[in-house]
Amino acid sequence: MAAPQQPSGVPVEHAAFEQLVSVLMSPDNAARAAGEAQFAAAKASSPDALCAGLLGVLRSSASTDSRAFCAVLLRKVRGRGRGREKI
Repeated sequence: MAAPQQPSGVPVEHAAFEQLVSVLMSPDNAARAAGEAQFAAAKASSPDALCAGLLGVLRSSASTDSRAFCAVLLRKVRGRGRGREKI
């Protein structure tokens, strides 16, 4: 089941972000590829909303694997780059 999304491709609720993170960690290549496409679209169109959702999962997920993976994803979204300070 696909997570509800805004037109930008960003999931709209905490449970949807949990699901996105779960799909991105999936061993199923097809599911993971779909999740990666959704993540890339959200990163391109609404990076702030994506960060807010990932931070929500990072703060409240019961899964330590999900929390750790959210930290990695956040770095990918907000990592160092031109005009950004070192974290």
